[in-house]
Amino acid sequence: MAKDLDIVERQLEIGMVKTIITENVVNFVELLFSSNIKAQFYYNELENLIQFCVKDCDLGVKGFDCLLDKKTIRNLIINLKNLYNQLDSIDD
Repeated sequence: MAKDLDIVERQLEIGMVKTIITENVVNFVELLFSSNIKAQFYYNELENLIQFCVKDCDLGVKGFDCLLDKKTIRNLIINLKNLYNQLDSIDD
């Protein structure tokens, strides 16, 4: 029954990124890889690190879960930007 009430989940399409923000603070960023696999990034205040979790939505089981420090996040962003810059321009 709870699955039927999860309207927010059904708003996200495969490949889309969802960001939840409260009072100008990012609560989490989520990416849907497939109809049942999603990745979430969120701030872990206790550790002062970013929590990265990949899980199966249907089973509710975490497949991958780790903490990322600021240096790792920086390197990830820089390298994603480099990959992004290699893409051909798209006409909007």
